Amino acid sequence: FHLPQRTIPAKQDMLMIKSFLALARRYRLSQKGVIAVEAAFIFPTVILMYFGMLDLIQFVTVNRRVAASSGAVADLVTANDKTVTSAQISDYYNAAYMNLKPIPSANIRVEVFNFRMVSGAPTLQWSRNSTGGSSCGNAPTGAGFPTVTDNHDTIVTRVCTSYQPFFGRFMGQTLLGTTSI
Repeated sequence: FHLPQRTIPAKQDMLMIKSFLALARRYRLSQKGVIAVEAAFIFPTVILMYFGMLDLIQFVTVNRRVAASSGAVADLVTANDKTVTSAQISDYYNAAYMNLKPIPSANIRVEVFNFRMVSGAPTLQWSRNSTGGSSCGNAPTGAGFPTVTDNHDTIVTRVCTSYQPFFGRFMGQTLLGTTSI
């Protein structure tokens, strides 16, 4: 039975081991390239957040303009003492279109309804719709209107348009489920 003999490494081997350990220590402490790796992870997220915030701000702006346009048309219609002509209402549509610039008027639908309280029930007297855009949905029924005495009118205006967010065009139907709001 014979035990293997242990040898002491040569000086050259010791230098090589020390240099390897020094190199390993230097790589462990080095920060080179860390910023590039972090940027590669963070940059796409920041870009998505940026475009998402742009779309949100733009959507809120369009929403406020639609509400202001509807209020402007209602104010113009109710400013008349007795009757409103179709020509006047067409001019009022132009007020809504100007308020919603740069959206093309072909993409904007303005609907005006006049309800009169008859025997305690609101009844539709007349309605006018602009030619642009798609329908805003079913006509209002008058249910839930504030209490108004008989022979008084209530004007209801609706302004509808579609908004296509940049992110929706960029990411498409797959991620968002729709490309317009």
